[in-house]
Amino acid sequence: MFTTLTETELGPMTLTAPEFPPRQFDGKKGHLWQWEGDGGELISLTVAVRESLLVTDRGVRDHLTWEVGQLKENLDAGSDTQVAHRPVEVAGADASAAALVDGYREGHAVRSQLVVTTDGARYMYVVHALVPDHAQGWEMADVVTSGIRIYPWTMPS
Repeated sequence: MFTTLTETELGPMTLTAPEFPPRQFDGKKGHLWQWEGDGGELISLTVAVRESLLVTDRGVRDHLTWEVGQLKENLDAGSDTQVAHRPVEVAGADASAAALVDGYREGHAVRSQLVVTTDGARYMYVVHALVPDHAQGWEMADVVTSGIRIYPWTMPS
């Protein structure tokens, strides 16, 4: 991997992310952080934290299904899209689910690695690593999504 990664704290969670600062967007019910990569091994990394009533295992799985549907809509029409659900363990989480979505975007083979998790009390967390569909991209996505930890938190107003 060429992108330098570091342990990054984002309010209620930590994960391994690029060392350069993300763009941050704050909303009434949540926060979003986004890193734009150079496309070599990372295209983008997006982390969303928001208040939710769906803080159950079923809510997490349903939201993952919705996220996968959104990703598929943004892939090239007619391209062969592969979706694989996989087990994931997130430290501090009450429930978690993950999926890989492989397909083509603007003619380029890409992989989306998604993790949806919850603290079981108030917040849902979505981590989306979009990488080129090759070994270095897969490694980048695995490093980012395997080190997610969430903590009890109250969202600032």
